Amino acid sequence: MRSHDNLKKQILLKDTAFIFDELIGGVYSKIKNVPPIRSEIANVNDTEAIINLHKKFIEAGVHAIRTNSLMVNQANLKNGFNAVSGFASISYKNAEDAVKAANMPVYIFACIGEIPDTTLGAPLGEYKNIIDVFDDCGAYAYFLEGFKSAQMTSDVSDYIRSKSKKNVVLARFDGKPDKYYIASRKRSLKNVFQIDLSFIKNSELIENELENSTSDIHSEAKYIFTPIQ
Repeated sequence: MRSHDNLKKQILLKDTAFIFDELIGGVYSKIKNVPPIRSEIANVNDTEAIINLHKKFIEAGVHAIRTNSLMVNQANLKNGFNAVSGFASISYKNAEDAVKAANMPVYIFACIGEIPDTTLGAPLGEYKNIIDVFDDCGAYAYFLEGFKSAQMTSDVSDYIRSKSKKNVVLARFDGKPDKYYIASRKRSLKNVFQIDLSFIKNSELIENELENSTSDIHSEAKYIFTPIQ
């Protein structure tokens, strides 16, 4: 497993691609034909499958994997924060176990998806609680996925960096980020990609119905930014 020491430098290398896995939750959902939220629950009740999927992407040659935690929040799980904390923690452990099993040097990014603004309270407080859990797990890199608000992205990033100035944060927006975030001098990373399911089709975990997948081998994440200036 790699530490964060050289991560920022490697990501910012202009002439070298930095490759992520596809989000494991979506992969699991396709394979098992289950609603996306079931893939987060699979961290606990189908742990071996989740670890094996992480491992397949590692063996395919990615530089980094993301924890299977995109939808881990109170609104999606319809449960209290104790349950959210447990799922977040096990998602990080599963990623660590996959790296150890593959015995290949890759980075682990704690993945945090957008939290719905519901009557459960202000999302920023729950973001902070989730970050605290990942921090306790030893996380040094975070991937903020599908945020619509640039301001919230910035606030969450600031909290992550308050844990350690060495922490690395990447964000991919759901659509083009607004002028506020662009004006804050965050850089678009043209060399960051993710490989998708078709890259590992030969895995025994991939069901027959996915063999005719038309998804791209590489899909560029156009709006990935880094608050690590």
